[in-house]
Amino acid sequence: MRLKKEAIIAAIILAVTLVLIVPLAFIVGGTTLGEYAGSPGMTGYLGDVFGALAAGDAAIWFFVLSPLLALSLLRAGFGVAKRVQ
Repeated sequence: MRLKKEAIIAAIILAVTLVLIVPLAFIVGGTTLGEYAGSPGMTGYLGDVFGALAAGDAAIWFFVLSPLLALSLLRAGFGVAKRVQ
């Protein structure tokens, strides 16, 4: 049961990353760094990101998995802190 709960949490975090964080990266990058040099527009950017994921690009996989990794480490740290007290 615990593994199922963790899998659901991971799926939710990945979905939020793909639906919110990746498009926000496009918006913030466009505001701070200028227009995206790849395919034009948000759909071009998303196409490039998902294409890179499908191709196995390690940098894009790290970008997409970073929120999951950060929250997992945070949760593990709180779990250890609870046991220590």
